Amino acid sequence: MTAFSLEPERTAWCEELRTLAERELRPLAEKGRPGRVNRPLLSALGGLGLLGRMLGSGALDLCLLRESLARGCTEAETALALQGLGATPIVQPAPPPTANAGCPRSGPGGPSPRSR
Repeated sequence: MTAFSLEPERTAWCEELRTLAERELRPLAEKGRPGRVNRPLLSALGGLGLLGRMLGSGALDLCLLRESLARGCTEAETALALQGLGATPIVQPAPPPTANAGCPRSGPGGPSPRSR
């Protein structure tokens, strides 16, 4: 018997994310150039609300988000992780006006300024 299991809603969310990564994000990732920022992929992550979700999630949801994306498209998970590493130190501790000035596109809608 396992000591931990996910609620059915979270399991369904993980499956939806994996399918989304396979169907929508993988084609964008495959069009990217190695060693270059894939702006269409980052824009899609923002447009789908995944960048904003990553910045506002608790540990379990963040892990599930990253794992589910990685199962469907490793490039999407890597892009999400790098955006989080760049944006989190600016967005989390700052009041909204400061966070918006430092990373205006890190929430829903796009990548952090460093990746443009």
